[in-house]
Amino acid sequence: MKRVARVLCIGLLASAAALALLEAGIRAAGFFARGGPSGKGGSRTVLCVGDSFVWGVGGKSFPEQLGEKLASDGGVPYEVVNAGAAGYNSAQVLGQLPGLLARYRPAFVIALVGANNSWNTLGSSSCWFWQGILSRAAAYRFFAYLFSNPPALAQGRQFVCSLPSEPDRLPLAAAVAAASPLPPCRHVQSPSRELSGLYARQSSLFSEYGDFGRAVRSGEAAVCADSSSPEAAAALARAELGAGNPNKALEALAPVSPDTAKGEVLLAYGDCMAALKEHDKAVEFFKRSIAEGGGHSGKWKRLAFSYWKSGRYSQAAAACRQGLALYPGSGELLGLLMQVEVWGGRGSAAWKLLNRSLDEGWAETGIMEFFGTLMATGDYSQARSLADRLFKLRGERRQYAFLGEALVLSGRYAAALDALGKAPPDCGAYCSLSRAQAYAGLGRDKEAAAEYAGAEEDWHALLGLAALQGCGGDYEEALVLCDKAFKLSGGDVRAVIQRARLLSARGSASAAFEQYVLAVRLAPYSRQLVREALSCGMPRAAQKLAEAVPQVRANRAFSEAASNARDTDSVDTETDVLVRRANSEIQKGLGRDIQRIAALCRERGARLIVSSYPEWEFPSAKEAALAGGAQYMDFTGLFASGFPSRSAYISYDNSHCNTFGYGVMASEFAAKIRELEPK
Repeated sequence: MKRVARVLCIGLLASAAALALLEAGIRAAGFFARGGPSGKGGSRTVLCVGDSFVWGVGGKSFPEQLGEKLASDGGVPYEVVNAGAAGYNSAQVLGQLPGLLARYRPAFVIALVGANNSWNTLGSSSCWFWQGILSRAAAYRFFAYLFSNPPALAQGRQFVCSLPSEPDRLPLAAAVAAASPLPPCRHVQSPSRELSGLYARQSSLFSEYGDFGRAVRSGEAAVCADSSSPEAAAALARAELGAGNPNKALEALAPVSPDTAKGEVLLAYGDCMAALKEHDKAVEFFKRSIAEGGGHSGKWKRLAFSYWKSGRYSQAAAACRQGLALYPGSGELLGLLMQVEVWGGRGSAAWKLLNRSLDEGWAETGIMEFFGTLMATGDYSQARSLADRLFKLRGERRQYAFLGEALVLSGRYAAALDALGKAPPDCGAYCSLSRAQAYAGLGRDKEAAAEYAGAEEDWHALLGLAALQGCGGDYEEALVLCDKAFKLSGGDVRAVIQRARLLSARGSASAAFEQYVLAVRLAPYSRQLVREALSCGMPRAAQKLAEAVPQVRANRAFSEAASNARDTDSVDTETDVLVRRANSEIQKGLGRDIQRIAALCRERGARLIVSSYPEWEFPSAKEAALAGGAQYMDFTGLFASGFPSRSAYISYDNSHCNTFGYGVMASEFAAKIRELEPK
């Protein structure tokens, strides 16, 4: 047993070293990215919140046209603020709303959201906390943001023609996927604390790098080796949280009472409460953990994060400062404090923190947190202005690479190219990839291909080039590029997913499903990936997927989508896929978020208008809006019968509106505002 433990320990240390090198290498490479409006606000302001349909992907946005119509129809003009963010779900819109309401003090709020809830689980009870923790790793940010555009609403060719999108809960990199796991646990006569500790540490390692399938299995093995080990219970709980199962995480902690919990178990209880959005309870657990003494800056970060997410900005800022007093070298706490200050409306304080981060050697963290948070609030113009100011004052250029990637993710392709033109000359493959995506978004495929080629042998560039080839109908060449990317990456799951999408677009449902099975084996808890697999047109897809990957049964998306998956060889239409994904759980979550949005608007004295999308609606959004005293506007009938053809209002991506379609929405919103405004 000692010999086995020694060998396993060596393997574990080797895996950890490889992942540490990966992290260090990406940080050394340099630049990482994340993805507004400006105005004075006031009683004559209309605030528009939501996703890409609000921002205006595909044409001149309806908020911009709404402002023009309200200024020219003879009535009192309004300032219209566009706070839409491409890819946002309802939880993210709800999260940004308190700060926006405080900043702009609008008379009206227009909300259009819900389409992204089926694939984007950020901010949801199952995922937001761990996404926030993982995003502190440079390597995780790189992979997550590189492919973080929202997917098209239909599979097949539209999936291929959109910018690369990455499903949730994928392993961070091939280094993790290729790591040799410990052997399965065998029930032993007496507990083995040493073996349990090895399994627990491996589980934590897999959780840190996003391989939640193996993290759960390792955590279960840790409990198997010693069911009384608090370390094993905490490791399994963390893995279940990452896999999107907060209730299972609580079950894992059940052997230890929350009243007597200590150490890692106490932190895990706090993490569970945070994941379930029980922020007050989470705060108490984190306070107890800090009172124990010892530990690390992560305790203060968790406390501040829970304060922040519950809207208590001053307490969050105070917790960050207390943590920094104890851990002055913590770039994570400094970055979090910067986010809190921006969202709390204290931009000047955040600017001072940015300069402090540059002085203290945390430039990368400071730039990412400051500009990322500023853009998350929707203040794109201010972000660009401050980027120029930072260059003039300090000669810093890295923020332009960051802004370029963020602008690509938000669909501002021309502005992205302008920002990337100011980036450092040594930006290299990172900027080439961003420019390629911007050119592709503008339909300039030749320039996009040239930029991808400029990234040389970067396998991400090969996947981007494969998407371009597939969109043009050259599936064979695209698949060859995917194969090259797969080999170059060491077998990364993202290359497998792109290959599956290409095969689906080509109409090869059986071959596509085989690739999806391979991908699901590597990422069994990815909800979007499972939904893609079940809707790729393969007969009896749910049954076959469960037989090939039994662990997928623990994926909540499997039980939700499997019952609705069609046994047909045809590729679903956009509406088919969207309606199927609008399952009961997503509907309930959307309804809850709309209710909270309505409550916040009432508290601030703003009139809320919730609308459907042009071609579909979510019943729970309508019900929640009406129950909350808001106005509801259904556009589906107008767009179904008010145009000679669908091409009259749809954009090039076959999903969003064009300028004319958004103009129709703007006219309807203008009429509703005039109807509701005080006489």
